Amino acid sequence: EDIDVLYIAASTGDGANCRFYALEKVGDNWDFVINTSGILGKNNTTPTGFFKLGEAFGTGKGPDTIKVPYKTITEAECPEGEKDNYQYCVRITEDILLYCKADSDYTGGSIAIPKGQMIRVMKQLTENSYIIIVEKLDDLESVSY
Repeated sequence: EDIDVLYIAASTGDGANCRFYALEKVGDNWDFVINTSGILGKNNTTPTGFFKLGEAFGTGKGPDTIKVPYKTITEAECPEGEKDNYQYCVRITEDILLYCKADSDYTGGSIAIPKGQMIRVMKQLTENSYIIIVEKLDDLESVSY
């Protein structure tokens, strides 16, 4: 009932590829606002389940219309070889992020989507944003909320 924005990441069954969706609550209805490709962790290292999204941060300038606190970090704070991923990030768990897709075909467990879509996520993110991560879309029915 308190959810404003719901994100869904579902493996496509093709390596680490996934589909990423965003639904935004408008009144009593849900509107699909993002449908894009993405990548997950290699060998099923991305955890499945229902998660409240945490802090927003990155090396990029925070969008003017962002509704949550945004922390700008330096490239020196990024893990080695991942500065392009860390332009815009949202924490899912302590070790798992939603962030920008760079040149890799998989992540170490995080979810990566195109930078333009990640900027859209940053602009719509609220304190009541959640993500569901599933191995396939059919698994949505079995997720505990």
